[in-house]
Amino acid sequence: MMSKLARMLGNAILWATVVATILYLWAPLAIDLLMSFEPGSVLRFPTTGFSLKWYEFFFTNPLFINGMIVSFSLAIISAVIAVLLAIPCSMAFVRFRFPGKGALTSLFTAPLSTPSVVLGVALLYFFSVLNFGASFLNLIIGHLLLTFPYSLRTITATMFGFDTSLEEASMNLGADEIDTFRRITLPIISPGIIASFIFAIAVSLDDVGMTQFLVIPQTQTLNIAMLGYWRWVLDPTVGAASAFLIFVGVALTLLAERIVGLERFLL
Repeated sequence: MMSKLARMLGNAILWATVVATILYLWAPLAIDLLMSFEPGSVLRFPTTGFSLKWYEFFFTNPLFINGMIVSFSLAIISAVIAVLLAIPCSMAFVRFRFPGKGALTSLFTAPLSTPSVVLGVALLYFFSVLNFGASFLNLIIGHLLLTFPYSLRTITATMFGFDTSLEEASMNLGADEIDTFRRITLPIISPGIIASFIFAIAVSLDDVGMTQFLVIPQTQTLNIAMLGYWRWVLDPTVGAASAFLIFVGVALTLLAERIVGLERFLL
């Protein structure tokens, strides 16, 4: 009887913890989304009505439209480069032993444990010393520094489960290294490549700390444009923008789950 009571109490505590965690994570987002439908020009909760005018303002304002174009262009370009660099690096780390391998791995993944603000200050000083003028290229280099470690880790995780005997069989049947990579290796590791590409886009779109040190008025990302706008005006547009960013994040997550299945990277 006591053991049954203890088990029921343990289950109740477990479920209470799960529910409390979900509320802690989602309640602020839900309140933010509800405030985006406020018809007035002041943030209120609960809202006094229902209106989509702030969504219309967000999606028609040139400041935010240009920010979206810059953000998505930057995210896609940096993600493509990160994946292209991560594929050969992952293969080298998994399949070969060479001096300094551990140090090189730590160096490549160091941005994961470095605050993005620190990276932004370091890159700003670095570009200044080299007399690099502020440009979109600087943003690409900075975001590549952020996205490459995620791509490297994801593809490396896929490479660890790769059966190299399939490549050996392909070459024994007359295929060269390029054909073997294209027809055997690439299709097998493609889930990791796709997942790393999606993760890299999400990381790039989310960054603010580093980006704020590298932007110029012509290359403001959406996050930086929103910060600049809300410095002077705090209206329900903040909710509309939040809804858009949440939608993008959820869409990327569902896309990754649909195509490759995220559980293989979480176990």
